[in-house]
Amino acid sequence: MGVALRLATRLAFGRDAERRWRQVCVVLATALATALVCLSVALVAVSWRVEETLAARTPDVAQDDEGSAYLVPRGFVKDGRDVSVLWIEPVAGHEGESRIVPPGLEALPAPGEAVVSPGLLRLGLGPEVLGFDRSDVGQGVGGTIGPEGVGTQDELLVWAVPAEGRTLDRVGIPLRIDGFPSAPTLEAEDDRFDVSAPQSPIPRPPEMRMLTVFLVVLPTLVMTWLAARARSAVRAGRSEDLLRHGVSPRIVRTILALEGALLALVGSGLGALVSVLVSPVLTTIPLSGSRFLPGDLSVDPGTALWVVLGVVVLAASSSSTIPLAVSRRSRPPGRVSAWRLLPVGAGLTLVVVPDLLGTTATQVFYGGAVMLAVGLTWSVPYLAQLVALRRRSREGGHRWLAAARVVHAPRTASRVAALLSLAIYLGAVSVSIYVGPGSGVSSHERSADGPAVYVVDWHDGRPDDVARLTEGLEPLPGAVVLPLAPAGEDGVPTVMVRSCSDLEVFGPLLVVAPCTADGEVSGEALDLFRTMLHMGISSAGSLDPGGDPAEALDGALVLSSGPVSQDQLYVLGGELPAFNTYDVLSEAQPRNPLSSWIGSAWLISIIIIGLAVVREMAEHSREVRHDARALIPIGLSEDEARRVGSWTLLLPILAAAPVSYVCGLVTSLFGTGVSATSYAPLWITVYTAVIVAATLMASRAGSRPSGT
Repeated sequence: MGVALRLATRLAFGRDAERRWRQVCVVLATALATALVCLSVALVAVSWRVEETLAARTPDVAQDDEGSAYLVPRGFVKDGRDVSVLWIEPVAGHEGESRIVPPGLEALPAPGEAVVSPGLLRLGLGPEVLGFDRSDVGQGVGGTIGPEGVGTQDELLVWAVPAEGRTLDRVGIPLRIDGFPSAPTLEAEDDRFDVSAPQSPIPRPPEMRMLTVFLVVLPTLVMTWLAARARSAVRAGRSEDLLRHGVSPRIVRTILALEGALLALVGSGLGALVSVLVSPVLTTIPLSGSRFLPGDLSVDPGTALWVVLGVVVLAASSSSTIPLAVSRRSRPPGRVSAWRLLPVGAGLTLVVVPDLLGTTATQVFYGGAVMLAVGLTWSVPYLAQLVALRRRSREGGHRWLAAARVVHAPRTASRVAALLSLAIYLGAVSVSIYVGPGSGVSSHERSADGPAVYVVDWHDGRPDDVARLTEGLEPLPGAVVLPLAPAGEDGVPTVMVRSCSDLEVFGPLLVVAPCTADGEVSGEALDLFRTMLHMGISSAGSLDPGGDPAEALDGALVLSSGPVSQDQLYVLGGELPAFNTYDVLSEAQPRNPLSSWIGSAWLISIIIIGLAVVREMAEHSREVRHDARALIPIGLSEDEARRVGSWTLLLPILAAAPVSYVCGLVTSLFGTGVSATSYAPLWITVYTAVIVAATLMASRAGSRPSGT
């Protein structure tokens, strides 16, 4: 082993110019691979940390009718993002209990006060803007919620306490809690109620694991495997010399594996060092839309060491599988087995079965998608050889020779096609998730400059609440606030109007005129109101139902002739206890954080595959120039020799691209059955056409002889 190690060291770190290409390829690829895998591990770890934070602020539900506090989750949408407003109020006699204090706070805010998260404060939505007094009980910078109470730096969260004399208590409505867990667990429990947020600020651990494995780790491993097979004339010559001198192929492959491991150790060590030093100050990932807490993405040396070991083993394995020159000439090439299609078939089965069986086995679907991605890459040599065999029997000239080369060495000829196949499939799946469930945005949205209709409600209504809300809405264009009486025996709430003129602002949304000639509400308008809003209309003498608190209302219909955003409305009425808004004319939901993370991970995967393609194209260009010198003496012109190289690259692409495209369409289609994707054939077709065209253009440019 000592002799083999010395030979491998000289082979790896020799200073010949011919070795430089392989040295640079292996070192850079393994450094990048180590850094990206370390980042992926850190992202999965931080997703679990966020999950623990959500669990810590998920309260224990009271098992009786008392409890220690009332809790009412509310919220609104700001610039497409959820703002979670959690109202809390201690039950009489439990004011000083520490167990009802949410994580990230030193104590409950005083009545009428609120504490906001750092992310909300950066958006300019401090407590005063939302109608509250500022509290100083937050454990974070500037009195904001502390790190223990927020998942990320940009999570939008408010803890609020009703004003003095107001309460959250309403029969059957507020959640009664015993407090927050001192030792939170991630397991679901019957006495826990998830009011932590409308949605996690980042993808949940299973989603994050799927994203990193599918779009980061998998392309990284493929790039590393191919880079470790970068060719070197010196390396090939030395292995051939050893074989000629009687050294067994097993020992030669051991030397080649050690050579690859030594180069990978240098690159992987550099990648690990950069990860350990840089990760503590890293707080965001491009396009993800998330800002993590300081140190969240830190990579400890122990984790980095395991990643280095894995990358080195992968590079060594790949280096040892390079065909040996003598053995390649001494026997004819073997056909690539059709068994390489088995993972593709298995992956397709796992993708299709959940939808056909009517189950919601999302993990089975995603597992099939990962198997398909791996299987497509592995099956390309077989597909390329299959196409080349058929083309060889029908073609002549340079195409025949190119087909013969693909048949002779399908694995070598298929490297670019394998990367392209992976890029097509990953892109198709990413696009399908991004435009589908990952977007979280409905296509039914209110016009940006059209009228607005909101239903609002709150707890502990008082006689002057509607008037106060009306006064606050005066700056808004043509705003009208109409009290909303609770539903009667027919289950339909009633809008109270002073006169039919109050409905004029609603006129543009109605097909018919809201009022008759004598100023009464028209029958058609009544029918449309009941159909569109599921409400009735009743006349009232004033906006306030009366001075008796028993007659106070806690709901209203807000009409505006101009645009009013949900966050504008919440800012104007948010101080009302448990204030809630519902946009009647829009079904749009806040964008799911998963969509931004899909875009970010997909960008990383495209960069990885793009770098691998560039490396393979550069190596292919070197081979074309080398082969041209060997083909011209046997009678081919320089132009014909160049075309042989181009078609050697093109045939595997023609074999692999259609298969990956179809598999992408199938995954997109059947993913709709488990709510994982949206069928997007147009986007997949456009994406596939663009990436194939770009690869072919690069191939054509790289195959040109130098000097042209």
